[in-house]
Amino acid sequence: MTLRPRLTVRFLIGAGLFFASWAEALGGRLPPYEEQIFRAANGASDSMRVPVRAVMQAGTFMTVPIAATIAFLAGRRRLAAKLLAGGTIAWVGAKAIKPLGGRQRPKGVLDEGVVMREKIEGDLGWVSGHTAVATTLAFAAGRSYPGGPARFSGAWSGRSGSAGCTSGRTCPTTSSAASAWG
Repeated sequence: MTLRPRLTVRFLIGAGLFFASWAEALGGRLPPYEEQIFRAANGASDSMRVPVRAVMQAGTFMTVPIAATIAFLAGRRRLAAKLLAGGTIAWVGAKAIKPLGGRQRPKGVLDEGVVMREKIEGDLGWVSGHTAVATTLAFAAGRSYPGGPARFSGAWSGRSGSAGCTSGRTCPTTSSAASAWG
């Protein structure tokens, strides 16, 4: 399959994931399957906190200018521009669409048993800005290198989403919607 059809298929899959997740978020409650996935990840050992948190930080907004600067300094100006523009759009877009879902973070949706591994203030839980940014940066960078890195990109963005569940920040459909947004 050539590049254009592949991008079209990727977009359509992403749009489908996004809208399915949005429909679930509108209910304000977690479906049983999502609660089970969240509780399994959130109940993981505290020994996972450092590596999981490191992966999740790939999706902070500060990662955007840092990644773009590294690409620029390496002489990859076009990649730097893609990282800066794409990462910024993903972050701002995630913030803008959160009210559409209106779903709280896990602590506000589930009655009890959510392990909070960090302080989280404000903002809604759906859609995950960290995962949107990590996905966008991973795929922008992955497309710049032929072959294996594109596969790595998808896996990396997925790990950012599961890191959100482990820390208590987000739920699985929140992360799938953010990956689709990215």
